[in-house]
Amino acid sequence: MANLLRGAVIGRLTRDPHSGNDRENGTYALLSLAVNRKVGDNEETEYVDISVRGKQAESCAEQLSKGDEIYVEGNLALREFERNDKTLDKVIKINASTVQFLKVQKWDGDGGSRNSTQREPEETGRSRGNGRTNGRTSAASGNGRRSRY
Repeated sequence: MANLLRGAVIGRLTRDPHSGNDRENGTYALLSLAVNRKVGDNEETEYVDISVRGKQAESCAEQLSKGDEIYVEGNLALREFERNDKTLDKVIKINASTVQFLKVQKWDGDGGSRNSTQREPEETGRSRGNGRTNGRTSAASGNGRRSRY
């Protein structure tokens, strides 16, 4: 029997990416997302830690900053830790396989253009491993933009 534990989220970065390089796995970027969701008449915010590797990590570190909106898909992990007050807390973590930039503040200053790396909306259904997309996708409502929820 095959096992699968994957997840996908759309949210906003709560801080600038933390990036680095380790000897075993190469380049990495650590992201933290705030994901809003409706529960009845209320809106709740969940926080998700994201780990990105390789070329996608380099793109995230170069292009993203606090407040940017991204789509992430990957393997889920639940991390437990003890806070300073001795209470246990759990954090959802995603080891990203796909990172798609939806709304990036750096791009808004120049009208969102990405020059030679910008793709047409019908080509951007998934990131092709470099994490660089213009945030448009044909997978949503037919208008070329991915819906927020």
